[in-house]
Amino acid sequence: MNIPTAFEIGKTASITKKITLQDVESFATVSGDDQPVHTSPEYALNTRFGGQIAHGTILVGLVSAVLGNVMAGPDYTVIFLEQSCKWIKPVRLNDIITAECLVTSIRPGKPIVNLSCFCTNQDQVKVMEGTATVYIDAYPYKS
Repeated sequence: MNIPTAFEIGKTASITKKITLQDVESFATVSGDDQPVHTSPEYALNTRFGGQIAHGTILVGLVSAVLGNVMAGPDYTVIFLEQSCKWIKPVRLNDIITAECLVTSIRPGKPIVNLSCFCTNQDQVKVMEGTATVYIDAYPYKS
């Protein structure tokens, strides 16, 4: 089985990113989710959050970046088979988020990897946790 050493059981990887207004606006444009809690400071001020919050699914993208860019590198493609997420706390504009993934198991004889994934903010508060199952595909394809 051909998978990178970054996907061995017990290995972890992470990225850290500041979530900006531009990130939220870009995600709203791409996804079509332009709820005012994300896009309108005036509206968001009167919500239970007391201000604008980032889309929770931006964190899913950070997990994808860890797996595809940090762990897989240029010689492998990560194909998501399954992902579950629980959002615990809101992410506010300018929060600094660290997404981390931990390899928990590998399917015997297959390049299918299970991971525990979570995101924390700059205060080390967990804002999201979940799991992912991915297929690790070697590149380039061999005939």
